[in-house]
Amino acid sequence: MEIDLTKYGYFFIFWYTISLAVCYFLIDKKRGLVKPMLKSALGVFIPYIGIFYLYFLYRKYNVRNRQQSF
Repeated sequence: MEIDLTKYGYFFIFWYTISLAVCYFLIDKKRGLVKPMLKSALGVFIPYIGIFYLYFLYRKYNVRNRQQSF
């Protein structure tokens, strides 16, 4: 089972957009719960979490397939 990276890439781009919009606009405008430092940290770390998760999925499935093919 190969992973289609384009499908997951579109999903993660959509996920970044929604999460960053929530972090920057909705929470800050309604209640002011997110301080600027926390807001910038969330904006930096949320995309990297998605990138590492995508890399983990890619390595997991592709390495398993290579081992099973032998």
